[in-house]
Amino acid sequence: MKVGLLTLPFSSDDIETVVEFAAEAGFDCLEIRAEEASRTLNPTQRRTCP
Repeated sequence: MKVGLLTLPFSSDDIETVVEFAAEAGFDCLEIRAEEASRTLNPTQRRTCP
């Protein structure tokens, strides 16, 4: 069994911040909420990888 983290409480943070926190806290996976109001993952905006 894997322990995951729901990203809803982090909707004001960008995805990089959430992933870094989850990795440091030992989470195995993320459940990512995607909606227009979310900074974590906004499906209406395109992002490019650095």
